[in-house]
Amino acid sequence: MVPKIAEKTTGTDPYVIHEEHRIVTVWMTNTVVSDYADADGFEDVFYAGRYREFMKNKRTHLPKCVQVINAPDKSIAFKRNSDIEGDSSRITVFQSLSGRLAISLELFVGCDLFNLTEILNDLYYRTFTISNINFDDFIRLNIAEIDDSTPIFHETYHQFVSLAENLASEDIDARNVRSIIHRYVDKDVEIRSNFLDSEAAYPKNLNSRKRSLCATSHFVTVVYNQQEYIENTMILSILQLLFAKQALSLLRTSAVEIVKEIESRSRSVSASSKDIETILKIEKSMEILYSSLILNVEEPMDIGLIIPSLRSQEFHNAVFEASSIKQKKENLSVLYSRLESVLSSLKGAAQAHEQERAAIRRGVFAAVFSGISLIAIPISLILAFFSSPVLEAPKNVSIFDMSANSFVYISIFGSFAFAFFVAFLIWTILSINSHRKRINIFDEVKRNHGGRV
Repeated sequence: MVPKIAEKTTGTDPYVIHEEHRIVTVWMTNTVVSDYADADGFEDVFYAGRYREFMKNKRTHLPKCVQVINAPDKSIAFKRNSDIEGDSSRITVFQSLSGRLAISLELFVGCDLFNLTEILNDLYYRTFTISNINFDDFIRLNIAEIDDSTPIFHETYHQFVSLAENLASEDIDARNVRSIIHRYVDKDVEIRSNFLDSEAAYPKNLNSRKRSLCATSHFVTVVYNQQEYIENTMILSILQLLFAKQALSLLRTSAVEIVKEIESRSRSVSASSKDIETILKIEKSMEILYSSLILNVEEPMDIGLIIPSLRSQEFHNAVFEASSIKQKKENLSVLYSRLESVLSSLKGAAQAHEQERAAIRRGVFAAVFSGISLIAIPISLILAFFSSPVLEAPKNVSIFDMSANSFVYISIFGSFAFAFFVAFLIWTILSINSHRKRINIFDEVKRNHGGRV
């Protein structure tokens, strides 16, 4: 069970200036687990101030905190600077609405700007140890839910940095922010700021106070002199962002697999029943993908309905905009719509072809029966002739003597053979004609859609 934090009782939350840099790095994992009924909410682990009740009432819409591990003080050692050690380190395991796990590492370090960027690089590459144990191995040893059959971490991550007074006491400007985001500290390097300034967003309400800062980019958020519950709400928004980014990545991979399936079908002619079965299976997969898109991407994109706060909403929108989630979601929706149109055309073409094949089968059977009936009439007359009493017929010659009546038997068997040959010829001609018309329904639909899906 996650340990509860103590609620603060102050009427107004003060703006926090840390003595050391507060760094929270969040990584997505490749692990999916079942829902935890007894898991605590985000507000039970991170101080949420006056937002606590809002989060508590909407707990089913927010990530859950599955496990918290408090690392011993001074136990984190970095590869790039072994003289600096992390204090008050805490590892938290989060679970999304779809069951995917994310892991955050929160720590405090006191250092200058150069060493801060080095530590951020170590955290990014996970080239640090906890109690002399590699971080990945530490996670495997202490978190039972992690799946050892796959790599632990997904490529999705984000870093949150709340600057300490010793660094922020200098003039906080866009150059310092760029130094942290782009990992350079050389003051002599000439930077074309008009190119780089656009990579960070500065929410107005979080930068309106003098000597306050909030800048967010695709992978890094830098803040200074913000209230603690506002900082923690930013971490919640970052979690929502990472869950949505990973879901988008997985959903796009699934959509590409569907496109590949259609392409592979277009290179081989198969029975129409198999075509329809494949289309129905793909349609079922598309329904699941649409549901996942709503639950795991669209739902986390809006936090305003959960936390009615202008500052939180503004940061949430800014961090999602910096990662182009909305544009990526729209691109994926366009791909889904295009696939849906293709599947509808494929299904119609497959059903039309099945009806055509049924009509051909009925035509073949009618031709066979008609041919046999037409030929059976003269055969019946011949048999009637043999069955009639004839005085001139030699008494010692049987009607079943094929050598004596070879001409008649040849005519009878030849008529039957001719009837079956004509039926087979009709069936072959109709089948070839159907095959030429069809070619392949997947290729036909692909041509109708301009050669792409």
